[in-house]
Amino acid sequence: ASLWIDGIKRGESTASPVIGNTSLNLLIGANPGSDTKRSWNGTIDDVAIWNRPITPSEISQLYSDGEGRSLQSLIDDPDTDLDGLPDGWEISNGTDRLVDDADNDPDNDNRTNIQEFADGTNPQVSDSDLDGLNDGEEATYMSDPLDPDTDGDSLTDGSEVNTHLTSPILADTDEDGFGDNVELEAETDPNDVLDFPGLDLGLLAYWPLDIDFEDDTGNGGQGTYSSNDNGEPLFVTGQYGTAISLDHSNNQYITVDGAGGDLPPNYSQVGGSISISAWTKVDTFVENWQGLVAQGEGTSWRVANRNTTGELAFAGGGGEPAGPPSIADGEFHHIVAVSEFGIGVRLYVDGVLAQEANTSPSLSDNGAFITIGSNPEAITRSWNGVIDDVALWGRALSPNEISGLATASQSLGEQLGIGGPPGPPLITASSRNQDGSYTLNVVNLIPSQSYILERSTDLNTWFEVEDGQTGAEELIFTDLDPLPLPSKAFYRINVPQE
Repeated sequence: ASLWIDGIKRGESTASPVIGNTSLNLLIGANPGSDTKRSWNGTIDDVAIWNRPITPSEISQLYSDGEGRSLQSLIDDPDTDLDGLPDGWEISNGTDRLVDDADNDPDNDNRTNIQEFADGTNPQVSDSDLDGLNDGEEATYMSDPLDPDTDGDSLTDGSEVNTHLTSPILADTDEDGFGDNVELEAETDPNDVLDFPGLDLGLLAYWPLDIDFEDDTGNGGQGTYSSNDNGEPLFVTGQYGTAISLDHSNNQYITVDGAGGDLPPNYSQVGGSISISAWTKVDTFVENWQGLVAQGEGTSWRVANRNTTGELAFAGGGGEPAGPPSIADGEFHHIVAVSEFGIGVRLYVDGVLAQEANTSPSLSDNGAFITIGSNPEAITRSWNGVIDDVALWGRALSPNEISGLATASQSLGEQLGIGGPPGPPLITASSRNQDGSYTLNVVNLIPSQSYILERSTDLNTWFEVEDGQTGAEELIFTDLDPLPLPSKAFYRINVPQE
């Protein structure tokens, strides 16, 4: 009697065995003669019993160098020359079923026949998947010899190794958050973690909202303001430059031309990814599902408040992450929503991942224009607060990019050198009061900067008429002793000289 494990004889007895008869049932995974059954604890497969001793070569065939062959396959497709290669495989692949040629390498790719059999490759073709790496090189680089693009980055394994010097098994060789194909398209180094594409990559639209609704990318996304009272838009001091202040009670919002259907630019991103970025400041929400930036319902995308407590939600073609933190605190918050095709949807608040849904999103095109401050398919769900520096990308922003946007001292336009920098302080209104004083409303102020009001009669010589105030969303300056009518005077907001 002998015991074989993994094709090797591990023990034997020279005694003459005698097999007795029993009325007990045969059990697989237990002992019928034990009260406790002594059951097995593991996986069992391909059990067989012969009425004769099987030979060492037969045992070797069953083990098949650790790959294992089922008994049925050996019966159906025997191995006549006992070289570990089934006759059917040898016939199909042009090797000799009557001669042990397991260690031969007819295609000179440094993979033997037995290795090619295990890999599922063709022993007569050195590069089975025709990707520029022979089967032996694929084994060296641990890439798939049957898949020309092992890491799925749209670059063949051969081009990665021989041309770009990138890894064929890592879609992002330098792990900087940008795939090798993306870096090559952007002409950055896919092997240098410090060299990666800028925020201009995939930028579809950018609305700084500095006194207008122009798309500073030049892609044509012109915005149009709407309000139930037909009033003029109210611009206030934003996170950068000015921002638009929207009043839900008057259903105020911005519609962007050419945002749906086949008209360029198309922000639907069907079958792709999208990222939405915006700064906003809200004191209170007055109803659920007020739209921050949106293209509509269903599997279109939209960013909105989930409830009146100030929690946000993002629908991006599948799944809708929603929840804390609340942003209804009267402070500016940076919001980024990402829908990454086939991966998931994510919502960031102030550079930190707040909510996510690991679904497989697929965006659809509803043909609607997008709205800033509402939802085009639920247009009365308008925002109630300030919105600034809105941008869309046709790709998934990386966590590092999102964190950088949330902490940047400059607007996106200033970082990319597009559009113009936020303008100087802007006087939006002025009036003479009953006591003779003169007041001016001023926006476009830097929160940490000090400002003074100056007056001139000739635009050459200026006099300070009110002490400094620290920048805020809006400041009101007062000239307590203005020139008497009908005298002419000019006013400006300036920064105090050191």
